[in-house]
Amino acid sequence: VFATGRLAYPRLLDHRASLDIALTYELDYRAGQFPVEQVDTEVGFSWKISDSLMWSFGPNWRWFTYRLDPDQELSDTLGYFGEDTSRLLQWKSSISLDWRDDVFRTRRGSYYNLGITYAMPVGAASLGQDPISEWNYLSVSAEARTYRPLRFQRGGDFPIIAAGRTYGQWIGSFGDRTLP
Repeated sequence: VFATGRLAYPRLLDHRASLDIALTYELDYRAGQFPVEQVDTEVGFSWKISDSLMWSFGPNWRWFTYRLDPDQELSDTLGYFGEDTSRLLQWKSSISLDWRDDVFRTRRGSYYNLGITYAMPVGAASLGQDPISEWNYLSVSAEARTYRPLRFQRGGDFPIIAAGRTYGQWIGSFGDRTLP
């Protein structure tokens, strides 16, 4: 089961900024046998600094748990995936440079994105419970895409576009805490 809802208001600051709110619910199976339930809530603000430069930032709250049958052992799942339940708050920020000729039907150009995410466990200490999640990390990611039309004749473009993409990510944990 998968459900998502998004509310966006793209007309802030003379159409150069937008506010997005999203809610996602997922009920699925890990490794084909362990039922999981996950809820994501995201609030994002995007600001178009120039025609090709955009900055986005905002928090994302994630709740995750296994929905085990009474006859299933939790230790089986922990051996595979680590934690049984987590509440995590992520602060995300990214900057994008978009030099494509068309966002939806790109024929030529480039796109670059640099993102940073800080994640920390939330909820457990304030509720007087044991820590729910041990995940506390910083993530930095970078992406580059390029699009070039293939030319087989002088003065004309053949309708095939060569596209390339590269992506990299670094994740570092704080202290002796585990990584997702």
